Amino acid sequence: PTALTVANPTNNSVNLSWTSPGTSFTVAYGPIGFTPEVSEDGMVSGITATQTTINNLNAATTYQFYVRRDCGANDSSVWVGPVSSITEQIVATLPLTEDFESSPLGWTLSNGSQVNKWVVGTAPHNGGENSIYAKHFRELKFSLNKEMPNFFRPKTTLYLNKQGVFHPIDKLSDLLKLLENKKNEITAYLKGNKLRYDKNPSSVAVEILKFYENTSL
Repeated sequence: PTALTVANPTNNSVNLSWTSPGTSFTVAYGPIGFTPEVSEDGMVSGITATQTTINNLNAATTYQFYVRRDCGANDSSVWVGPVSSITEQIVATLPLTEDFESSPLGWTLSNGSQVNKWVVGTAPHNGGENSIYAKHFRELKFSLNKEMPNFFRPKTTLYLNKQGVFHPIDKLSDLLKLLENKKNEITAYLKGNKLRYDKNPSSVAVEILKFYENTSL
């Protein structure tokens, strides 16, 4: 056979077609990288036309497909393929609730070359363990700068538009690296729920009340 193609995926089937003489064919299908007749994946034999529909597939799953011509007397052509297709996701019933806790999630994160990218991880969330959010991958530090002594004021709620990164250091519990302009850097330490300056931890403290990602669900 030649010109094996796959088309019209649904959430549980795809259509296959190919070009070949003969009236008896076998199709093999399985996950990416499988080997026909070696793995214990799908095999459909006795196909009498040069097109067929493969049914009973899993939704939102990538499959590879091969075809061969059965020539009789235990003889057959070589396997032709693979071609690949992804079955569609099952349409959700509204209202929809997604907690992003289990995998596969059934979502496609269409990230390009932009700095902010959609990820699923353990950022601040509304219950459970995970959330989906737009993450900023540049990590810029704050270091003490005499021109900015009042950058943080007592009892100020700190709202982060980008993700803070925490590192253990010395006697203070965590180093909070905020994302900001490198020109004027300030190093601040998170101790408990208070943020303190580098050189004089007792002089300036702010309540850390809430953390916000760009987007969290």
